[in-house]
Amino acid sequence: MNATRTLSPEAATVVTEQIDWILKLREYIKLLHSQQIKMFGICFGHQIIADTLGGKTERFSGGWGLGIHTFNQIGQASWRKNHPGSVNIGLSCQDQVIKLPTDASLYLASDFVKNAGYTIGNHVITVQGHPEMPPAYLTYLIEKRLQLKLIAPETEAEVSEFIQNLPPDEAEVAARLREIVISACPGVREYFAYDVPHYAFRRRLCCIWPASQAYSGIDKGVNLGFCEGHLLEKTGHYLTFNNRKQVGVITFGAQTI
Repeated sequence: MNATRTLSPEAATVVTEQIDWILKLREYIKLLHSQQIKMFGICFGHQIIADTLGGKTERFSGGWGLGIHTFNQIGQASWRKNHPGSVNIGLSCQDQVIKLPTDASLYLASDFVKNAGYTIGNHVITVQGHPEMPPAYLTYLIEKRLQLKLIAPETEAEVSEFIQNLPPDEAEVAARLREIVISACPGVREYFAYDVPHYAFRRRLCCIWPASQAYSGIDKGVNLGFCEGHLLEKTGHYLTFNNRKQVGVITFGAQTI
């Protein structure tokens, strides 16, 4: 297992559930970490990597994190050189990482999300927010949660104002994460701008990524490149895992979760 692998799931399930695919995913994370194979976690991925490697994730007492939030960068990591001190990223979560793994370094935080992004060594980087979600998709998620009575109407109005007033820095965030992945995966640079299957990733990347690939930056060449697969339906936002709408899973290589 000398290939670089990236991990970035977003799921309908919570990290702490003791169900088969989550338990298998935890074992896989431990395996990748033990061999220092690169992982990239978004939202649920950010949470489960932390929870698996000695941190703690739980339901946040402050409620839903929705809309576009401003996050401040912490520290002086070399890969963030010449980047601005804060970024706007879409947020869609109830759970948060309340304790980081002991060997993790915080690089992104806000008043609402204290542990918004961390790194471990040179092989793990995560973010609680969703750099792959454009404002239209964030609005769609809010509308769906309103229909399901998961949020109150006054919350919807407040969050809609956040979305309108804070344009996301999706290109900025995508570009810097792209730099990290490219540095680990020589030869894949040319594949990052297109939303089609790229079998050249085979043997290089294992992608478990946010299945909500309604991403608006593809034509700007800032797609993160985790794009093999498809939406179940035009308005759906999960891919099938074991015949369940849970999390998109693709493995380019010998191992599958």
